[in-house]
Amino acid sequence: MSRTLFALRLSELITARLTCPKCKSATELPVDQLTHRLGDRQCPVCRADWPGLVGPNERHLLQELAKAIQALQTSPAAAHIEFVMDDPDTTAD
Repeated sequence: MSRTLFALRLSELITARLTCPKCKSATELPVDQLTHRLGDRQCPVCRADWPGLVGPNERHLLQELAKAIQALQTSPAAAHIEFVMDDPDTTAD
């Protein structure tokens, strides 16, 4: 089996897409806005609570993720970090 990988650099992480588990609406936000736009942990469309966005010590996981991405993007190491995943369009048996 041959495999093609897709690599995404940290500098390319610009937008996060979240799908509400209740109404299934998709919300796209710039990564730098995750820390304050979803602070209430609710869907912006139907206002349902989004379970799973709170981690240990009641910390908002999206806020922590956004802070980590922003810190890494401004780090000198950012040019050397990539996220790698299978490209399903090119995977062959």
